[in-house]
Amino acid sequence: MPRPFISSTDISKPAIDFCVTKYPSVLTRVYATKHPKLSAQEAAKEDQWRYETLPGSLKAGHGLGKDQLARLVRWKITHGISRPFLPSMIQKNSEAEVQQHTAHASTLLSNLKDSSNRYKAVGAALDEVCKLKGVGPATGTLVLSIYDPRHVPFFADEVFAWVVDRGGNEGWSDQRFEVKNLKLKYDRKEYAALWEGVSKVVKGVGEVTAQEIEKTAYVLMYADVLSEDERVELESLVMGKTKVERPDQVAVEADGTAETKRLGKNGHEADGSTAEEIDPKGPKEVTSGKSVSRQSQGRKRKAQTTDNLEPGPGLRRSKRAKMRKNFKSLYNAGKHAFD
Repeated sequence: MPRPFISSTDISKPAIDFCVTKYPSVLTRVYATKHPKLSAQEAAKEDQWRYETLPGSLKAGHGLGKDQLARLVRWKITHGISRPFLPSMIQKNSEAEVQQHTAHASTLLSNLKDSSNRYKAVGAALDEVCKLKGVGPATGTLVLSIYDPRHVPFFADEVFAWVVDRGGNEGWSDQRFEVKNLKLKYDRKEYAALWEGVSKVVKGVGEVTAQEIEKTAYVLMYADVLSEDERVELESLVMGKTKVERPDQVAVEADGTAETKRLGKNGHEADGSTAEEIDPKGPKEVTSGKSVSRQSQGRKRKAQTTDNLEPGPGLRRSKRAKMRKNFKSLYNAGKHAFD
């Protein structure tokens, strides 16, 4: 499997949405090679049970059954690296033990879901579920992600490789990703690093769930099964995050995507309205049809000849000048792409 061609620090929300959409087909292609004896229908059925059916059937305070935990572990060792000894270890737990510890863990999660220190809450729940035989941080976070797929990331090899290793030498050999080369201990320290990496993706992208990040990582780590058209489309979605606009356009950022409006004469948009001026004293409303000062017109012309990806209002003049210089350099570097 080749290196992921999109870093977790460069990912955009549209690119994540694309990966989540492509996840089922990527899973089918990967399993066709990895598990040729497992039918695509059976693989899809187990995956749907793990991501949709089981989470939808559980409520806070309700524990997993022993059979459910065993099935979850079978999904884990099929989906990721094989651990053939795990199922037998899970069987050493009694039904009552599985119910008790998973129920208590889910209660801890639900009671502290709004805590400012969410990792501490997850840590307490992880301690509880790890009291079961055969359950460590990796399997434990899988259980917790069933109860809270929005906030709790599963300690999956692909997620760690994407948000922590980031394609570094530790996890790679001859340009191909190998789980064994990560040399993971699957301990709490490593999960803390994974948690921090996932948190950075959430902070950079915005409205995205831990489960969506998990699926995105899986798709990117198995990017070799994507078609050329799929790769091009995915890369274009990421490029849209940092696209250099033409100087006669105003960039409008919305939910991580870039949208542009054409400017006509005197800075007016195509619909007749006037683009907002940049004023160091703060924002100023400018309406269509009204004249503006000569100084304001000068600022507007200067903004159009450099790049309208300007720093926001209210910044100090020196800082604005430095940022404008950077934006101008960015434009000069990329303007030939629009010839």
